Amino acid sequence: MSRRVERINSMIKSTISQSISQYLNDPRLSGLLTITSVETTPDLKKAKIYVSAIASDVPATEILDGLKSSSRFLKRSLEKLFLKKIPELEFVIDDSTERADRLTSILNQTRSPEMEP
Repeated sequence: MSRRVERINSMIKSTISQSISQYLNDPRLSGLLTITSVETTPDLKKAKIYVSAIASDVPATEILDGLKSSSRFLKRSLEKLFLKKIPELEFVIDDSTERADRLTSILNQTRSPEMEP
């Protein structure tokens, strides 16, 4: 990945995060919603935005629906980045922290007492 695309990914991540936290009042987006990463295609036509929902009682499908319904507003917020092309936004739930917690608990359960220091 080129440095330019990495820089654009970082700018998109920051702008989307700020727009979600400051301007969106959708109840489906309640709780702590974090943009974990952004992957943009080299031609800047599409951006895959990974979202993690912490301490949210809302199902992941409803969070994605809320983000999809707000995607036009969020895409418009990217206009201030002065990109030649504003990418189409695709939101994906990032469950890597949940998987890491689950894996850690499994490892802790399987650890035998003689392995303890």
